[in-house]
Amino acid sequence: MKSKENNMTLAAARLKAKEYCDDNKVKILSDDSRDGIRTVRGKVLCNFGFIHHPAVIVKENGNIRIAAASSCDCYEGNEKNNICSHCQALIYKIYGGQNVPVIKDSSFSLHEDDEKNSAYSFTVEIKSQKKNENGAAEVSGRAKCAFGFIHYPNIIVENGEITSYSCDCYSAAQNEGPCEHCKALLQKSAAAILNEISDKTGTEEMQEAEETVKPEEPEEAEEHEELDESEKLDESEESEEFEEPEESEDLEIYEAPVFEQHEPTSMRILLGTDENTGEEIYWYPNDTSRLFHTNTGIIGTMGTGKTQFTKSLITQLYEKQADNFTGCGLGILIFDYKGDYNESKPDFAETVNARILKPYKLPFNPFSLEGYKFKPRLPLHIASTFTDIVTKIYKLGAKQSTMLLHSIINAYKKCNIDPGNPQTWNNTVPTFQDVYDAYIELVDNSNMDSLYAAMTKLYQFEIFEEDANKTVSLYKMLNGVCVVDLSGYDQSIQNLIVAIMLELFYSQMQNAGSSAIQGKYRCLTKFILVDEADNFMSQNFPAIKKILKEGREFGVGIILSTQFLRHFKSKDEDYSKYILTWIVHNVADLKNSDIEFVFNSDKNSALCDALFHKIKSLECHRSILKIANEDPINMKDKPFFELMNERKS
Repeated sequence: MKSKENNMTLAAARLKAKEYCDDNKVKILSDDSRDGIRTVRGKVLCNFGFIHHPAVIVKENGNIRIAAASSCDCYEGNEKNNICSHCQALIYKIYGGQNVPVIKDSSFSLHEDDEKNSAYSFTVEIKSQKKNENGAAEVSGRAKCAFGFIHYPNIIVENGEITSYSCDCYSAAQNEGPCEHCKALLQKSAAAILNEISDKTGTEEMQEAEETVKPEEPEEAEEHEELDESEKLDESEESEEFEEPEESEDLEIYEAPVFEQHEPTSMRILLGTDENTGEEIYWYPNDTSRLFHTNTGIIGTMGTGKTQFTKSLITQLYEKQADNFTGCGLGILIFDYKGDYNESKPDFAETVNARILKPYKLPFNPFSLEGYKFKPRLPLHIASTFTDIVTKIYKLGAKQSTMLLHSIINAYKKCNIDPGNPQTWNNTVPTFQDVYDAYIELVDNSNMDSLYAAMTKLYQFEIFEEDANKTVSLYKMLNGVCVVDLSGYDQSIQNLIVAIMLELFYSQMQNAGSSAIQGKYRCLTKFILVDEADNFMSQNFPAIKKILKEGREFGVGIILSTQFLRHFKSKDEDYSKYILTWIVHNVADLKNSDIEFVFNSDKNSALCDALFHKIKSLECHRSILKIANEDPINMKDKPFFELMNERKS
């Protein structure tokens, strides 16, 4: 992206920098002068998630003159005659926000040793190259910039020109044109591309085609050759770093079903019948004009039809997923505390083709780095989250929490993963087995405290798969209905598994990006059902609240099923404010205050009193339906067994 003006005020530069940077995320690392020229190096955390290392060369003669060769590892810094927003943010930091003129100056440049290690130089390799269904050349690669970031450019080339591209740097993300990594990949693969897609045979015609794909600025290619050997990927390191894991025969591959795309409509889920009018009541989860989000609360004591209603809802969501207008399949994750959805109930499991997972060698890794947005020191964040979960469930003290955190970090390091060095994050990550081994090395066996008991229990029950190569991304695994059967396990194990899986789910949901939306219709991607959710909600784990709050954007909904209305609200948290759809069956030990926060009614009002008596008198498979701001409806449920009977008749 080339600047149209050489002269700009610092105010204008700051406005541009603000798009990516916040001045409280800018640090000056060094500031020195040589030969009358000042060199300032900095560190900038941009809003896109990367840490950049801008360097500006300054000489002051009335105005501030910035060297045209000032460098940064973002795409803007690669273009001639342009100061990137990170350099601008650094300038702003240097001069304390003063509104002074900044002029680009080509009369001076980086010192020789600085040129040698130019921040935006990088090496590139071709990962794969093939013809797509349209006959165009499709190339994917890996590029390593001098500051250590690994980028993954992908390009499609037709007639010697890039017609489509993607990369995880600014230029591609902001649709500003192919980034420097895409251009370098094109240069790297030019000869092979020409052999594949060109029908030209003459020497002159081939030379003409080569000029078409030739990079705009060949001097940058010369910079690549001048890189210090320490900055280059040598062949042995490169092949080891980028080696794809071998596919294990035991590793099941989960592929999402793809349905025919159609004009946007909504799934239509039959909830039941209005007892007053006899009309069927439908739920439209894709239609945002009817339902802003799909978070749902299902309440009822034992024997009221709560589970039958929930099974009917899940079954219809599964069977109606072809109506998801983008053709996207729906993933449904069920946490089954009582065994109501497992293979002991074959009518449900077989109807929805459920995959049943037991808490034994679960096929995902709580310490995986896959599926996360980049953030500095990511392994430390994951270690800290796992530690917080175990600390809360087992009520650990500060010393025990610290020991667990150190054990996880040590396990990462033994796998050659440095939390501060993103280049190492592609290495095979530790599993719980590795963390347990690291913990045993630190612990005094004579001190068998609550942490020792917790770690030993998790180790002996073999909750998590110990072979990292046999694990998969949780988010990618969720295609169709997946039941995690927690029945028969103690409460601490149940809560630990749910908390860890929801944390993984939330992080991978964020990385998956927003779901498709067209007009008033939003594509649904995932549903989570937490059955008997009262105990889990009482723990106040942050992940469930974050998914409830943010899931709508990603096409994700949560269904919380529990026996009492009051479970949704405590002194620390009010989950009810994130629920729009309520199905309330007969509830024992009901209070007027329970009705108040669900139905938005005054606890002393006539409506509240009427609802109170109605709920207390509800028969089995009868409920009160409340959707958003609509009036409550007396409903006869559509239970699961009725769906099955209708199919048999």
